[in-house]
Amino acid sequence: MALDFVAGWYGEYDENIFFKPNDHPSSGTNIYLQKLVCELKEKFSDQNIEIHFNVQPSMSRKKKYLILLENISLRPQNYFYSLFNYERIFGWDLNLKHLKQFKYVKYPHDYKVGAYNPNRSVEYCMICSNRNILLGSKNLSLYDKRQEIITYFDHVKTPFELYGSGWNTRFIKPGLADALVSRFLRKVNYFDKIERPCYKGPLEDKQKLLNDTVFNFCYENISRYEGYVSEKIWDSIAAGSIPVYWPSWCVPDDYIPKWAYVDASKYSSPDDLIKILKSISAEEQLEWQKNLLQLATQKQDFIKSDNYIAEIINEISGSLL
Repeated sequence: MALDFVAGWYGEYDENIFFKPNDHPSSGTNIYLQKLVCELKEKFSDQNIEIHFNVQPSMSRKKKYLILLENISLRPQNYFYSLFNYERIFGWDLNLKHLKQFKYVKYPHDYKVGAYNPNRSVEYCMICSNRNILLGSKNLSLYDKRQEIITYFDHVKTPFELYGSGWNTRFIKPGLADALVSRFLRKVNYFDKIERPCYKGPLEDKQKLLNDTVFNFCYENISRYEGYVSEKIWDSIAAGSIPVYWPSWCVPDDYIPKWAYVDASKYSSPDDLIKILKSISAEEQLEWQKNLLQLATQKQDFIKSDNYIAEIINEISGSLL
């Protein structure tokens, strides 16, 4: 009897994939998953169970547990969760709350609270990768909304810094076909490079940048994803950088209060949004920064990974009795 992990797109990787270096702008999720894997190994190493990270094909007769990490628009394989007899399904997608085996866990994040900085040198920034949704309506994509902001700043003389991978090539469009074409073009090094003055390349220290930034565009990946709040806005709050945020759903005030961010979804164009940001006085910005840092301190235990690791372990333990 042994605990097994299956963690790849088609099951080609085990849990070691979470311990490999990656070029994603934030490794917060990987840190959580590394801690989770270690805790699961310590607790259940002698149990005849299987842990799936996202839906994985499996013919084994072991009890199976699913850790959902992505929405089906980003990981289409997760559409097929019902084909497997999972004992428990853990995830931050409240659209699955009707399933008796589903356990909602908030997106975990262990952030560090930054210091008050009244002399920030970067006015606007965005930190993300040039990707897009693979499945579903184009209207679900908030990657497209990020691209609109980047296009806006490409054509105006306003200080804006863009970080992440892939922004020196064309924008990735929604859909699996474009994703496959883009991946192939990257492999054969066929992409024409685009001169984008605002693009600064990959980022080594996200917190350092945010500690020096007034406004941070931190849109979620997709809309209509009830229950989902990623690390993007928490990193911004923890650094005192005013989040310009496009939420995936109507986030309750006891999760993140509405005053903490500028809701980009309420504005019909980037031009209207930037006008609102420019209308916020220097004094208001400093007061907002102080309040964000205070909120970050208050909420630090609220979403820390230890909470959700304990929930997952308790649920699995209970199902094994």
